[in-house]
This record gives sequence, structure tokens and C-alpha cells, in this order.
Amino acid sequence: MKNWSVIIGCLILSIGIVIAGFSISNAIQQQTFVNTIPGSIDVNTGQAASFGDYLNEGEAMEYLRMLPEVFGEYLQSGKLDGTFIRTSATKTDGGEVVAFGEPLIFSKAKLDALLISLIESSN
Repeated sequence: MKNWSVIIGCLILSIGIVIAGFSISNAIQQQTFVNTIPGSIDVNTGQAASFGDYLNEGEAMEYLRMLPEVFGEYLQSGKLDGTFIRTSATKTDGGEVVAFGEPLIFSKAKLDALLISLIESSN
């Protein structure tokens, strides 16, 4: 003799588990995960960063593997002079074109030459 209440109870539990699984799966798929790694840990992925011939400030800092404070000191002291140019950035404000900044564009070849001269002068 079958106990229908046990069978129906198991069926309801099974349906609930399936619904919960789908709900969790959908929530995970819609969640955006941000991989944040503390700055004090250097992670080596085995792949070198790919840079073009010309770099912005952030890329130059990363290319030289300098901390922002050290990179700023090198800029202020003039040690990086000759490795970059200042450009003027403009934006349209209404109908008028207005200058709003001077981004720096670094030459990777000149940064390489600077590093070589720094290494040679330290020997």
C-alpha cells in the first residue's frame, strides 16, 4: 500500500529544489563580478602586456613598472623629459571648442633608451 502523502511531499520538495536551482543559476548569470586584487600583490599571468609604440601616462607607468608616486617624481624632476610630448585636448562646449587638458603621449622607444642609460649609469 502506497503512502500518497510521502510521494506528494517528495514531489513538492523536488519541484522546489529545481525552482531554487534555476533561480540561483539566473542570479549568478546576471551578476557582474569584478576581480579586485590588492595593489600590493603582483600577479604574474605569464603574458606580457601588449603596448603600442606610443603610450598614455598610465600605460607608461605600467610599462616602466613604477608606482604612481615614483612616476610622478620622475615627471616633476624632469627625468622623463624627452620621452613624451604634451598635446592639447579639446572639447566642444556648446558651439565653441575649448582646450581642457594637456595629456602626455610617451614614446616607448625613448622610454627604452632612458632605461638603458639609467641602467648603464648605475654600473
